[in-house]
Amino acid sequence: MANQSAARSGKTTPKHRRIVTLDPSQFALYQSGNIELHSPQGELLDTVGSYIQKIEAQTSHDRLQNRIHLVECLFRNANYPLELSEEAGAGMVELLHESLDFLR
Repeated sequence: MANQSAARSGKTTPKHRRIVTLDPSQFALYQSGNIELHSPQGELLDTVGSYIQKIEAQTSHDRLQNRIHLVECLFRNANYPLELSEEAGAGMVELLHESLDFLR
């Protein structure tokens, strides 16, 4: 099937290369973690999916870093006592827990 679409586009696919198109549920599995490919004898051949995990980890790290920086600016630039709502207080607690989890 992949070779047919490549032939229609005027491109040729090398014989050693195969293209696999994932359906939505397979793509969700790919995004959720590594996929291991095993031989019929159970031998680990390859692991797929580490690249997207690295991107997601970096994005998560950047988001946490930005949230911490925002809170730092809020407190650093406040010239008066801050009163936080319950929701804001809960958000601060959640941010501190995320920070601690990241540091562990």
